[in-house]
Amino acid sequence: TWLQIFRLVTFGFAIFSGLIEMALGADLTALSLKYFNGTDNFESLGIAVGVLTMLTVSPMLIVDFLRTGAFTSMVLVELVWLSILWVLWLAEGALIADQTSSVFNTCQFEVALLNQACNETRAMEAFAFLTWLLLLAYTATLLVVACLNHSRGAPIWTSSLKQQPSALAPSAPSPAPAFALNSTNPTSQP
Repeated sequence: TWLQIFRLVTFGFAIFSGLIEMALGADLTALSLKYFNGTDNFESLGIAVGVLTMLTVSPMLIVDFLRTGAFTSMVLVELVWLSILWVLWLAEGALIADQTSSVFNTCQFEVALLNQACNETRAMEAFAFLTWLLLLAYTATLLVVACLNHSRGAPIWTSSLKQQPSALAPSAPSPAPAFALNSTNPTSQP
């Protein structure tokens, strides 16, 4: 279904962003320690968020492909965990924006090392905000679909999307009226 494709794209991009965030954070940390004898908080958070995303989203995706009904594939588990992740990605993007906005307005420094640090910081910020938006959009969509299915009498909280034939359960048919209209005229009795 369309929701399974959205899930696959979201998870794939989150894993890719986690790898990018971890690598850039590690490189910036190495540069900061070597040349400035210290690190910024966003570098450490970027490494942590990247590693956490790769270590949790990858198994969620792989286990769902290999096994049906796994705990990690339950809609409720995905909603809770991905909500935590998008908050962490938002925090990473906001922290980078806060700590570097006055220093890295433009990446046009005389020293090549500063240009490298500036460009890597901008890339970390961009991936953090993009991943936050995608995880938020998927989580909100999944929550709406789960609530709609629940209201239609087909709750999906404890099942995986793979087990659903379609994203939305069909609407329940309207109940038949409690009384039947008589088609004969009541006044014309023999």
